[in-house]
Formats: sequence, structure tokens, C-alpha cells
Amino acid sequence: NRRERNVYLTGEAYFEVVKDTQHPFTVKTREMDIQALGTSFNVSAYDDEQIFSSILLEGKVKVTAYGQECILEENERALYNKRNQTLTTDWVHASDFVEWKNGNLYFQNRSFEEIANTLSRVFNVDIRFVSDELRSIRFSGTLGSNSIRNTLDILSLTSPMHYEMNGTTIELYYRD
Repeated sequence: NRRERNVYLTGEAYFEVVKDTQHPFTVKTREMDIQALGTSFNVSAYDDEQIFSSILLEGKVKVTAYGQECILEENERALYNKRNQTLTTDWVHASDFVEWKNGNLYFQNRSFEEIANTLSRVFNVDIRFVSDELRSIRFSGTLGSNSIRNTLDILSLTSPMHYEMNGTTIELYYRD
């Protein structure tokens, strides 16, 4: 009997929404709102990250953030930067960004620091940078998320990083 369908989100979620003009569906995050117009889309809104995003797979969504607004088309992404309070859009291959639903982790030009934050959340581990020069190294690719050790092994094969693991604490080192 509600006039609106509202969901409040901190974190990441995928939505498939049936169009209902009488009862609009809106995902509300701390920094932006995403109104579905009969669609499937992904929202990433972690409070500890600088960028909030919404990626449209099918249909249309309206993204609003602090007086700024855009309507996304399929394979378009909205990015809201909390630091400078700007809302921008770009074109992506949207299905890559919902690989997490299939047990994979997709990264597009992400820094090791951003990747470490994601891995910490997914695997419930504490990742520490012993070598700060690793933080800014960038990585693109899809990693299986079946184990933290397997994921770190792949990253260490494709970068100058090696790691040591002690229980749920992982230390990352720069390898010359």
C-alpha cells in the first residue's frame, strides 16, 4: 500500500526491477539516489570509498546526487565523487561489473589499495601494505573469488607484489 518502493543501501547490490509507474523504486545511498524505470542495474556505495557508482545493464535509471542528475542508458555508468561532489558518466561493459554474482571479482584500472579494500571485505581479512609503492600500482582483470590465497597468487604472478599470510592478516611487499 505504499506509494514508493525505497531501499537504503550501504555496500553493493544488484537489482532487477519490474516497471510500476504507480510505485517508483528508488535505491537510496548516503551520497546518491537511483530511481529504476523498469530495469536491471548494479549499485556500489561503500561508505569507506571515495566513489559511489551505478551501472545500468538493461532499461533506464535516473541517478541523482546533490542537485545533479543523469539518466543512464544500457552499458552506461554514473560515478559520484564524494570529495569534489561531481556526478559523471562513462560507457562500460556492464556485465563485467556484476561478475561478483558469479563468484568472480572484476577490476578495471583499480589501484592495489582499492583492490586490497575489496579483498578485505570479500574475504574478511586484514591487508596491510608493508611497501607503500604498491598502493598506486594499477590492475585490470577478472579474478575468481574462491579463496584469498588463490586470488593473491594470481596478483603476485601479474605484478611486482608478493605477500605473507598469518591467519587473517596479510602483508603485501614490493618485489624488485
